[in-house]
Amino acid sequence: MASIQYDIGRDYFSYSSIYNNYQYELGYYLGNHEYIFSGIVIMLNKLGLSSQYIFVTYSLLHSVLLFGYLSLVKNKYNKVSLALLFFVMFVITNFYHYQMSQLRQYVAIILSLYFVFFLVNGKILKALLFFCTAIFCHPSSFIMLIFIPLNYISKFKRKYTLVYFLASFILFGFIYVYWGTLSSLYTGTYAKYFQTSLNEGVGLKTTILKLVNIPVYIVFYYLYLKHGPICKFTQSNFFKFNVTAFSFLYMSIILVDIIGLYPRVYAYFIWFNIYPIYYVCKYFCLKRRWLEFVLVTCFISLPYLYKVIVYADDVYKYKTIMFN
Repeated sequence: MASIQYDIGRDYFSYSSIYNNYQYELGYYLGNHEYIFSGIVIMLNKLGLSSQYIFVTYSLLHSVLLFGYLSLVKNKYNKVSLALLFFVMFVITNFYHYQMSQLRQYVAIILSLYFVFFLVNGKILKALLFFCTAIFCHPSSFIMLIFIPLNYISKFKRKYTLVYFLASFILFGFIYVYWGTLSSLYTGTYAKYFQTSLNEGVGLKTTILKLVNIPVYIVFYYLYLKHGPICKFTQSNFFKFNVTAFSFLYMSIILVDIIGLYPRVYAYFIWFNIYPIYYVCKYFCLKRRWLEFVLVTCFISLPYLYKVIVYADDVYKYKTIMFN
C-alpha cells in the first residue's frame, strides 16, 4: 500500500523532482551526509526505473527494519506478547501513515529503536553502528544522543518515574508559555526557521488528540508503582528504559502546538509511549479482567480511527497511483 501511494504528505512531488533531477539536487543531501538516500536515488536512476520506485524501495526498507526490530525484541524477551506490542505500536505511533511521507527520517527513526535496544543491553559497538547508519539517513538522528543519559537514569528505582513525569510537565509547560521569548534568544543554525511558516504549530485540535491517552498513563503509574513488574519482559532493563524515557519526554508533545519543526523531533520519542500502554493491557490480560482490557484497547484506538475515518487529512488521506 505504501509503495503505490500518490501525493500523500507534503513531499511526494519533491521526491519525484529530486529523483528526476538528481544530478543537480543531490548535492544538498550529500552535504548533509545523507549518503543512503543519495545512493538509492542514483542506483534506481541507473536501473532506469521511475520515481515511484523511491517509495517502493523505502516501503520495503521500513518494513524489513521494523519487523527485524520486533523479531529482535521477541528473540531477546520471548515472553513478550508480540501481537499486543504491535497493535499498541500501530495505533499509538501511526507509523504506517507517517512513513509514507517521511521516507528518509523514518529509516533513521527505526534505526534509533535498534540503537536503544543495543545500548540498553550493553552492546555498545552495535549501538554505535546503528547510530552512525542513522546519521547517514537523516541529520535529525543526532537527537538519539539524549538516550545515553536516559539509559543511566533508568537504573534508578521505579518510584522516580512519576517524579520525572511531573517534573517534565512543569518544564515543558514553562517552555510552552514562554516559547516566544525563548525562541527570540536563540541565534543558532535553525534560528531562521523561527521566523517562518515552518515554525507554525500543528494546532490545538491535533495536540489534544495526542494527549487523549493521559487517563491510560495515569492507570499505568498507579499499577506500576503498586505492583511493579508483572512479567519477565517488564522486569527487563529495556522496559525500564522505555518507561523512563516516556516519563521524561511524553509531555514535550505539547510543543507541537507552537513549534512547527517539533513533530519531526517528537517522532523519535513517541515510540516510548507504547510501553506503559502495553503494561496496562498486559496486566488486565494476566488478571483475566477482559472488560477492562477491551475498554483500554478501544479507548486507545479511538484517536487513530478518528484521524483515519472522520478527520482524514494529510498523511491519513490515502491516495494511490492506481487511480491517478
